[in-house]
Amino acid sequence: MCGCPYIGSVGIDGPRLGIDLGTSNTTAVVSWSDGRVRPLLFDGSPVLPSGVYAEPGHDLVVGRDAAYAARIRPECFEPYPKRCVDDDSVLLGGVPVSVEEMITAVLRRVAAQAAPAGEGPPVRAVITCPAGWGRVRQRRLLDAAGQVFEEAVLAAEPVAAASYFLTMAGDRMPVGARLLVYDLGAGTFDVSIVRRTADGFEVLASDGLPDAGGLDIDAAIVASLGRTYAARDAATWARLVRPQTSGDRRASRALWEDVRTGKELLSRSAATVVHIPLFEDDAALPREQVEELARPVLARTVEVTRSLLAAVGVAAADLTGVFLVGGSSRMPLVASLLHQRLGVAPTVVEQPELVVAEGSLRAQPLPLPVTVSPASVPVPPEGEALWPPPARVVPATAPRAARTGRRTRVALAATAAAVVAVVVAVDMVGGGGGDPGGAADRSTGPTGAASVSPSPTGPPVVPEPRRVDVPNDGGDSDAVRYVTLSPNGKLIAAVRTKSVRLYDAVTLKQLGDPIDSPGDAYWTAAFSPDSRTLVTAADGLSTAAVRVWDVSIHGYYGTLSDAFWTSCLTFGPTAKLLAVCDGPGQTVRLWDPAARRSLGRVASDDPAAIRYVAFSPDGRTMATDGGQGATLLWDVGTRQRLGVLQGFRPGGVPMTDPGAALAFSPDGKTLAVGGADGTVVLWTVANRRKVAEFTGAHNNRVAALAFSPDGRTLASLGGTTLRLWDVASRQPAAAAVDDIADYYSAQIKQRKGPDLRFGADGRTLIGCFDNHLLTWDLTLL
Repeated sequence: MCGCPYIGSVGIDGPRLGIDLGTSNTTAVVSWSDGRVRPLLFDGSPVLPSGVYAEPGHDLVVGRDAAYAARIRPECFEPYPKRCVDDDSVLLGGVPVSVEEMITAVLRRVAAQAAPAGEGPPVRAVITCPAGWGRVRQRRLLDAAGQVFEEAVLAAEPVAAASYFLTMAGDRMPVGARLLVYDLGAGTFDVSIVRRTADGFEVLASDGLPDAGGLDIDAAIVASLGRTYAARDAATWARLVRPQTSGDRRASRALWEDVRTGKELLSRSAATVVHIPLFEDDAALPREQVEELARPVLARTVEVTRSLLAAVGVAAADLTGVFLVGGSSRMPLVASLLHQRLGVAPTVVEQPELVVAEGSLRAQPLPLPVTVSPASVPVPPEGEALWPPPARVVPATAPRAARTGRRTRVALAATAAAVVAVVVAVDMVGGGGGDPGGAADRSTGPTGAASVSPSPTGPPVVPEPRRVDVPNDGGDSDAVRYVTLSPNGKLIAAVRTKSVRLYDAVTLKQLGDPIDSPGDAYWTAAFSPDSRTLVTAADGLSTAAVRVWDVSIHGYYGTLSDAFWTSCLTFGPTAKLLAVCDGPGQTVRLWDPAARRSLGRVASDDPAAIRYVAFSPDGRTMATDGGQGATLLWDVGTRQRLGVLQGFRPGGVPMTDPGAALAFSPDGKTLAVGGADGTVVLWTVANRRKVAEFTGAHNNRVAALAFSPDGRTLASLGGTTLRLWDVASRQPAAAAVDDIADYYSAQIKQRKGPDLRFGADGRTLIGCFDNHLLTWDLTLL
């Protein structure tokens, strides 16, 4: 039929399916033995959104129905099941759902749609996967397919694409011919060089970008619209890009959907309009404007393409063809840029999103992956809990004293021991060993629960802090929003509305001219671990720029991103690893700031912005808040999700404030998580086991956490109190410091946590609040 030996190579009657299981969207075609091939339509479209929604009772809904249901209960929705392939399960609505179940649900939806189109239900399917997937991922995909089809095989995506284009090239693609497959999807970009062989194709090399796709272009368009509409009404625009209510989330989704549709229309027309919800206005969107916004994203993909050719030693002129695949590649600018930079005119088809699915039926299948036996896991004796209930701690509360201005002076009465009590209830489990800080002195009562006797004298009192005020002389138009201290303790960066100013931490003398960039309204900043670099982020209402500065000379290195509102900046253990939280996209992007090089990205499950990120001391693991009481763990190198920590009841976490403060212990073995309900939870990172829970620690959201350098003390700040905890005993290490919220009113208003850290010797605790620095002397504790 097309010169490919794999069509009809399996002698099974009835229709066969070719399925391109994509990160964001899935497409499929059905073929019959008489040669007919037809794309499947899902709700009138050849594109099926890959998202999965878990209904009450655990039934899984797929596609547009899933996205629609997620408007009400977003915590039950996983938009990108393919990205979870390395996970065992994902929490949907607080219930673990295996990744295999999610993929099976997508494939079953495809099979159900195919049944009415053929002479019977399809019994064979070819499913595509990335060329770089190993046998474990392949096996997981095949296991899911085995729940739906009698026979399923896999094909590499670039091989499937090349097999499709073979029908167009004919004799112009002889054995030995090399071609380039450029695949630009909604969320990712992949490029491969393949070679024609006697029996099909082989992949010579592949590369790609995990953070370049149609969604990134959509985000650039939204940011551009924001510069116009935020000037009209900043508060209303903020509701669209940072939605906090169900109505605002629906409006935000409508905006993004209209932007995506408008962008696709521009591949066929010169201009379109986008409706702006809440403003009830229609914005003109000419093709020229969209192409200028898309150019930075597309230019990166072209450079990766050129680098891959150079690495393989293939000249563009020696390619038999350059073939465009993926729905986002239909933008005319894609073909233009590739033609300009490679000197080869790409081959464009009318429906590039169907190329891989149809080509899979013509491609040689991948070898069947060998089943890998999992590592042996000890099974606990019958009746013994594998995940024991954690210690639950009720914090001691010191008597309140009269307030003096912004300070609270605490004096413990002689009878404090009579009113201060710490109660610890621990269900003992044989062979535990999960405590991060070692065992406390415990006595076991008749019920098997351990108890800790109250201290005979009560917890010690934290002395009054030393306070330093950064000059706030800019008025309302240039007020100090945030201050942060450099890791070496020598510099203070004061983030103001229109500028960032550096001060000597001892003398408070301003150092050099202000750091500023025309048009930026600054939101936050972060020092690199070596204190030599400062990264700033604008608030997204004027610009959304994330800029890198040389602290020593106030020199401007460059811009990392300008398409997203940034909800947080966090450095890893070195200056070469920075996390930038993109508010609208619920993603964390990893960068090497000095090189201005993207290291990839990860995506949260929750529609609200990520506000907290923490890196393990070795930089290999990253924790992010995941919304609705969940914390997500990620492998930094692979950007794959390692697991989900469900520390808080999802229904009890307000949608308006999903963030969870995070801190790794110095040895990286323990993760502290503070929730919106004021609770602090300790987890062991290796086995993701909850080992302690400080209930009632704070009367509001936990805004900041910090471990002492020796890991023995944990500081938590939330609501109106600052608390210090003895990690080993789970007891308060000091009486609560009350009314602390008076120092960080701006951070509370912006839902931004203050900068809290211990000094290098562990004898001081430093907090950066609004335009104040407070230092507590802990020597006597």
